[in-house]
Amino acid sequence: MWNQASFSVELVEKGEQYILTRITFHNKKPFLFSAIYANPRLEKRKELWDTVRRQHAMIQEPWMLAGDFNDIVSTEEKRGGAPVDLNVCATFGSVLDNCQLLDLGYSGPLFTWKGPKFQHLDRVFKRLDRVVANAQWRMAFDEAVAHVIPRVYSDHCPIILSLDKDIFG
Repeated sequence: MWNQASFSVELVEKGEQYILTRITFHNKKPFLFSAIYANPRLEKRKELWDTVRRQHAMIQEPWMLAGDFNDIVSTEEKRGGAPVDLNVCATFGSVLDNCQLLDLGYSGPLFTWKGPKFQHLDRVFKRLDRVVANAQWRMAFDEAVAHVIPRVYSDHCPIILSLDKDIFG
């Protein structure tokens, strides 16, 4: 699915909610990449957060994680629906802080997920999808930009990550 003359991908570890790979570009230092799909159930997500903490303690190289984290870090990352559970936000925020993972930010829409509309509540929108990385990765790819693009067939917006230069601007 990619040109192996440009880069290679090696499976390092996998679980129900993540795939950890090592990506090696032929002209850059290799880095670890975790593709994330966090379980919608809080109890299962906590298992993922424990795994991320464990991996952080062992990883000594550039590391980037991207995907559906199924959590938000603040009330600004949600609109509509039931009130935000600040304890859940704090738990996710502490994982990012404890693991020294920096949010790359984004261009495009803030909310990456559109939820169902329930009776007596507004439709819910959240920023569930994101790209985060450790400082080593951020320094190696200091021009990297995450672009949230409009959803088409999914309730989630895709994210395109530009590593070397801003292809959208």
